[in-house]
Amino acid sequence: MGWRGWLSRARSQTSRWFQTIALVGSVGWVALSFSELNAQLTGFSTDPHVEMGHHGAMAALALILTLAAILGASSLPGSRAVALLGIASIVFADYASSLATVGGMAAIV
Repeated sequence: MGWRGWLSRARSQTSRWFQTIALVGSVGWVALSFSELNAQLTGFSTDPHVEMGHHGAMAALALILTLAAILGASSLPGSRAVALLGIASIVFADYASSLATVGGMAAIV
């Protein structure tokens, strides 16, 4: 089937409405990613967040959440995994790495 078949299948099964919402919502995540990456690259080496790579990890996470939103808007295999992320975020809403209740509900929808 190849990548061209996969791409045409992705275009035919994608909900345009959800895809638009995912792309509009991803603008903030991409901006956060660039901000965090800038903080990682220009930060002081004595800053523990820079030293441990915290800002770089947050930049990567922001891009991963953007891709997860786009995948969740499609009907491709694996798109239901985004709903599992949302369920886990609601169940473990008190944890620091959770998307919290509102973010979890958005991931499920």
